[in-house]
Amino acid sequence: MMHLLSGVDVEKARILCYRGPAPPVPEGYGDTQKVLHSQQGYTHLSLLKRKRRILTWPERVLDAPAVRNDFYLNPLDWSVDNVVCVALGHAGTYLWDAETGNVTQHMKMEGRYYPSSLSWVPTRGNILAIGTSFNTVQIWDVERNKCLRSMQGHMGRVSSLSWNGHLLSRQVLKRTHTLVVVVNTVVVCYLYSTVSVSREPTTQALAWCPWQASLLASGGGANDHHIRLWNVNTGICFKAVDAVSQVCSVLWSSEHKELLSAHGYPRNQLALWAYPEMVPIAELLGHTGRVLQVAASPDGSSVMSLGADESLRLWRCFQEDKSRKKKQQQLEGANTGRLSQNCLR
Repeated sequence: MMHLLSGVDVEKARILCYRGPAPPVPEGYGDTQKVLHSQQGYTHLSLLKRKRRILTWPERVLDAPAVRNDFYLNPLDWSVDNVVCVALGHAGTYLWDAETGNVTQHMKMEGRYYPSSLSWVPTRGNILAIGTSFNTVQIWDVERNKCLRSMQGHMGRVSSLSWNGHLLSRQVLKRTHTLVVVVNTVVVCYLYSTVSVSREPTTQALAWCPWQASLLASGGGANDHHIRLWNVNTGICFKAVDAVSQVCSVLWSSEHKELLSAHGYPRNQLALWAYPEMVPIAELLGHTGRVLQVAASPDGSSVMSLGADESLRLWRCFQEDKSRKKKQQQLEGANTGRLSQNCLR
């Protein structure tokens, strides 16, 4: 039709064609497309097939003044009762109730000391463990605002805490950058003798997969940049991807087969990766300083990030896909109907 109407050769037809080279990009022009790095180089997010709609902007931004820009600390955690605790340097710890939006100061430390790590008991939303820069671990009843116990014995600040039932694991970083993990005063070395999680002296970003017990994710620091996936039963790293920046924190989704990573320079972004391919499917931008830590909400739908830019950002990046849930329910209903018919026969 084009040939009959205009006499144009269809094989040579073009919407736009330069006779010479394309004009140069104007000075000061910025690429408006969001770009993530992958092992193959630059990958435009628009070229990646997303399995669901992902919200890539923060729903809420809160101030976090005086937060310490320290890669080795863990100053954020989200309780089962939907309360976020954040450590703000010498100002102490603060609580944000995600239901009401109320902010209260929990405790304040004297002098040059500061809280260096936080961890809520997974099954009890009122019990909080706080690691300190003066080498102690404090157990608090937040509802009564009472310190139940203060445990001594460490030779350095307590940079990380983790609960396993009633057992508390404490990670201590000394000035010599040696790493010691203690559970009820017994030194445990099984993980580090089985899995060498990084070439660096320490690994800050670690996350156990909630739906596969043997799967561990680790993130390397400024000299490594890699996210690695480990089978802890065999000690084998079966996947490694270059994130092209410092990996400050990693977090598995409990709702989707996805991993969230938090980064430093140059983009200070949160990146969402599809598992098991480990290809980037979304990038969450907004922080102007490196993202120190991320924590997931009790229902697994949201993530709170704490940045060195002294801000907390709430992301609904793991919200349940309602359309997928509806299809699954319809499928389950259809299968139930077929099963009932077979039983009647």
